[in-house]
Amino acid sequence: MISEQEYAGKRARAVAALRSMNVADPLALEKATSNLFRQRVQTRVHRLDLREFNHVIRVDAREQFAEVEGLTTYEDLVR
Repeated sequence: MISEQEYAGKRARAVAALRSMNVADPLALEKATSNLFRQRVQTRVHRLDLREFNHVIRVDAREQFAEVEGLTTYEDLVR
C-alpha cells in the first residue's frame, strides 16, 4: 500500500507535468499495460507518464471498499 501523502505527491507531479504540456497537441497516457491488441499509428503526441499510479491506497474491510490509484490492476488489489 501507499500512503495518502505519497499519493498526493505523485498526483501533484502528474498535474504539474500535464500543465507544462501544450494543450493544443494530442495527449497519450504512458502506461505499463494496455487492453488494446492492435497496432497503433505512431503520431507526435505528448505522453503523460502515469505508470507509477498502480498502488492500493487503503482498504476498509468494515465498509467493504478499497481506494486505489487509477492504474491499479485487479491482481494488485487482490494481493
